[in-house]
Amino acid sequence: MQPFRSRPSSSARPGRRACGHSAKSFARVEAELASMRADAAARAFTLHSETSTGSPTANLLRQLETRQAALRSQIENIEEEARHAGALAGWLR
Repeated sequence: MQPFRSRPSSSARPGRRACGHSAKSFARVEAELASMRADAAARAFTLHSETSTGSPTANLLRQLETRQAALRSQIENIEEEARHAGALAGWLR
C-alpha cells in the first residue's frame, strides 16, 4: 500500500500559473490561425508562405505560427519541470 500523498496547494504546484498562461496564449494563437485560414478558405484565397516581396498576411501568418511553436515548447518544458518536481499529471490541467 502506498503512503498517502497530500496534494500541494495551487500556489505550491510548480509552474501551474505559468502553464495556465501559456496554454491560454496558445489557445488564442490557435484560434487566430484557424480564423485566418477559415476566412481565406471562405474567400477562396490560398495562404502562401512569405516571399521575397513579403505581404502583411504572410508576415502575420508566419509570426502566429512561430508564436504557436514557441508556446507549445514552453508548455512542454513547464510540464516536464513539474513532473521532475513530483507533480502528478492532472495537477497542471
